[in-house]
Amino acid sequence: MAERKRAGISFWRTISHVDLTTVLSLLILAALSYASILGAHTGGGEAWKQLLWFLLGLGVLFATVFLDDTFVYRVSYFLYVVDLFLLVLLLFTGPKSEGVSRVLMSFTLPGGIAFQPSEFMKVFASLVFARWFVEREEKGSPPRSVVDLIPLFALWGVPFILIAIEPDLGDAIVLTVLFTSILFVALERKLLVKVFLLGGLAIGGIAGLYFFAPQVFFKIVKEYQWRRITAFLQEPTFPASDEQFQLVNSLLAIGSGGVWGKGWLSEINLTYNHWVPEAHTDFVFSVYGESFGFVGAAFLLLVYFLFFYRVVQMSLEMEKPFARYTTAGFLGMFVFQVFENIGMTVGIMPITGITLPFLSYGGSSLVANFFAVGLILGFYIRRKRLSFV
Repeated sequence: MAERKRAGISFWRTISHVDLTTVLSLLILAALSYASILGAHTGGGEAWKQLLWFLLGLGVLFATVFLDDTFVYRVSYFLYVVDLFLLVLLLFTGPKSEGVSRVLMSFTLPGGIAFQPSEFMKVFASLVFARWFVEREEKGSPPRSVVDLIPLFALWGVPFILIAIEPDLGDAIVLTVLFTSILFVALERKLLVKVFLLGGLAIGGIAGLYFFAPQVFFKIVKEYQWRRITAFLQEPTFPASDEQFQLVNSLLAIGSGGVWGKGWLSEINLTYNHWVPEAHTDFVFSVYGESFGFVGAAFLLLVYFLFFYRVVQMSLEMEKPFARYTTAGFLGMFVFQVFENIGMTVGIMPITGITLPFLSYGGSSLVANFFAVGLILGFYIRRKRLSFV
């Protein structure tokens, strides 16, 4: 009886320490997501499905808060390896279309539910990257040279390659940004500069292939991916080319929203009438911007800023390296996805297929993101340092 009472006290004590500002920002994003997806007028019930995914995501978040940091630390490699196996399996089981290895980049589960392993790999990889640094620090041998980082580069490189050849260039880029964010926090500055210089040389080498060995370059980057990526650099044409169709109509939709928007569920909206492909997923900001205008867009950015601000504040109070490094990865992931997604819908960033966190339709993305936030909140509740973990 006494044990039950103590467990009950511990449960409510943990719940009472959950950061309410973070949860409130997620609930606001849930409402805006529902409104935007409904405004896309897909006709498939995606808005209601998104609400169900949000409820599941909230359940995952609050369950994750109770996970002990040491337990998360110990199972990180296991989760990483299982997801690697799923990524490999997906290459051999996914549908093929026009030479592309897979179309939906996901497994179809019973009930028609799509499960996308790459979304969860971003979470598991962040845990593994953080654990690698902690293990080195516990042994008193933090990385001193680029050679010392080779095992860590392998931990990043294997899932990066598997995700990139699916092909899912967007998530591969996000994984790299997440990885870089952890390096920025965990590495000494001199070594960090060397890593960035080597990374710049690698990117320069790939760019050089485009000019001097295009046949090799287009084995690394698919031609259709390259056309979509470079579409934002071209002057918009009317009628729009196939590569620019999505971008041009997105610009028209957002621009026509003006200051206050054209109204939610307005039948004159371009996005309501399906002029913008993937309006409920990658280009959900087009729906939101057209419906609610500049004022609505400013409010959305304010909500994201509030969320990012709280994550930064929480991370600064975390004394445990494992928690701090992992949170840095998640923060880099979320910030980049928001910047890239909104940027591509307004024509200042390349179209990469990266979703808008907590707003775009997608169960795997939502649940994985809520899992990440749950870890952050749990780390914050247990932020005092008792060990490296």
